[in-house]
Order: sequence, then C-alpha cells, then structure tokens
Amino acid sequence: MGFPHEFADAGLEEACRDRSNPQFQRLEWLGDRALGCAVAQLLYRRHPSRDQADLSRAISLIVSNSNLARVARQLGLVDEQAGLKGAADVLEAYLGAVLEDAGLPAASACVADVFGAQIDNIPSNRVAKDVKTRLNEHLEGEAVLPPEYAYETLRGGFQATCRLGNRVSYGEGASKQAAAREAAARMLAALEAEKKAAAAAAAAEGDAVPAAADDA
Repeated sequence: MGFPHEFADAGLEEACRDRSNPQFQRLEWLGDRALGCAVAQLLYRRHPSRDQADLSRAISLIVSNSNLARVARQLGLVDEQAGLKGAADVLEAYLGAVLEDAGLPAASACVADVFGAQIDNIPSNRVAKDVKTRLNEHLEGEAVLPPEYAYETLRGGFQATCRLGNRVSYGEGASKQAAAREAAARMLAALEAEKKAAAAAAAAEGDAVPAAADDA
C-alpha cells in the first residue's frame, strides 16, 4: 500500500522525507489542519445521526499520533522503528504537501482514501471513555472467552495486541492503557461491522424468498 498521490513538484515530496528540510515543519503544520478539516467533514457527512460529542471522540481517535504513526508505516512513509510523533508528523507533512501540490480537493481525496475505512467503521454507539468495557459488554451472552491483551514496547510508546479467538487487532499509544483502548476500539468496530453485514445479508435473503415463490 503506497501513498495515494503522485507529486508534480518533486521538491515537495523530498521535503516530507527530510525533517531537517526548512519546509518540513511548515508542511506538517499545514497537513495537520487539512487532515482535521477533511476527517471532520467526512465524519459529518457519513454519520448524519451522530451528535457533535460523538463525532469529536471519533476524530480524536482517528487523528491521534498513534493512529497516524500506524498509517504512516502501512503506507511505507517511515520505517518500523520510527517514533510515534515523528511518524505522525511525516504523514501530516505529506498531506500538507499534497495540498500545496494539487489543492484542497486532492488533499481531501487522499484523506478519504487513507482513512475512509476507519471513518466508516467507527463504533455505532458513542466512543466511550472506557472502550474496553464496551467491548466486554458487546460480548456478553456470547460463548467466547474475554479478550486478551499483550503489550510490546515501541520507540516512544507501546503497541497493544487484542486477541479474541482467532481475531486480532492492534493499537498504539504513549501508554499501555492508551494502546489497549485503541486496540479494543478497533476490535469493537470490526465486530460491529461484521454484525451489520450479517444483518444486511439476512435481510437480503429474506427479501429474495418471496420473489422466488412468486416466480414459481
């Protein structure tokens, strides 16, 4: 998975990769603003039933340094050893460079491409302060063992692994607690997305039965 933009100005892309470049901090500042605006607009449009408090909690999760660092690594913008803040800054610098290179629509399109799945799959209820508790409540009544958490020290923070049967999710944060919350939030989002998809499939199957009977 690579960064979804080809730069017309090669100098801008070079500036994003070199923190000592005089433009880097300015591009990072610009990208931070573009990212926040684009994510806020996508959340607003894709989740019309959410109130502003719920949307604020969701945007905080999406634009957190731990999440941005994880995405930067996935896109190949930094290596695996890069610190959380440094990796997050690089991704924001790239978004700022896109804004300068091709304008706001292109920057917004990059944000939608990179973060669209996360934005679509934020939990269906409020993003609670203790998302680990919400995950446990979601699993009540199901014949599954509670989720297990394991931790790994990263440069500048921690990575948490949340295991639930054969499902695995990851989170990163400055503390073990923050990393575990992010891992739990991702597990909860995946479970709710599966539940929604299963309900839609069941509804579609139910609609198809009368049609088949009519054809007979």
